[in-house]
Amino acid sequence: MIGLFVTFAILSVIISLAFGAISVDVRSILSTSLGNTDSDYYTIIWNIRLPRTLVAVFVGVNLALSGALLQGVMRNPMADPHIIGVSSGAGLFGTTMLLVFPAYSHFSRSGFLYGRKSVRQKLGTCGDDYSLQHYWINIGFAKRPSV
Repeated sequence: MIGLFVTFAILSVIISLAFGAISVDVRSILSTSLGNTDSDYYTIIWNIRLPRTLVAVFVGVNLALSGALLQGVMRNPMADPHIIGVSSGAGLFGTTMLLVFPAYSHFSRSGFLYGRKSVRQKLGTCGDDYSLQHYWINIGFAKRPSV
């Protein structure tokens, strides 16, 4: 069972390194991984795709470990962050940050508007007048078009 997991993990890393705006074949990935700096794909793999893939792997490992720890500590295989108040603590931290650092309140506004847009899309009330451009205008990252 562990061998199957390791096989799929390695295959996932290779697929992550191979696919993107420019496709890289497996032979080029292996030769670049073994130290071939003359390859055209050296910069793409080592500076862009490998760091992104390693971050994704480490984030996944940490999420799995935190979930396993939470379930082990609670002795409940169905444990989730709401049981011990992790979600409530995150909300309290967000509110505290807004009160202590009001200069960064634009982050909360963008999160609120993105959440509102997601809910409207799920409910089917997101019409043509509420496009991605309107969303960026509402959170202040884009300018209104001149008419």
